[in-house]
Amino acid sequence: MEKIDPVLLEAAIRVFGNESLAMHWLMTPSRALVDKRPVDATTEDALELLARLEHGLGA
Repeated sequence: MEKIDPVLLEAAIRVFGNESLAMHWLMTPSRALVDKRPVDATTEDALELLARLEHGLGA
């Protein structure tokens, strides 16, 4: 299993409501991250995207 930044995982769980949905999001390529999986992007970029999603700004 891949090592996931615990801050990123916690933020994803907060946004998506549970670990299963958070893990799915982390492992799925995102156009907002130039088709990188959030887990492969920088933590800063992934957290910024989560913040945008959390505040309804879209990706």
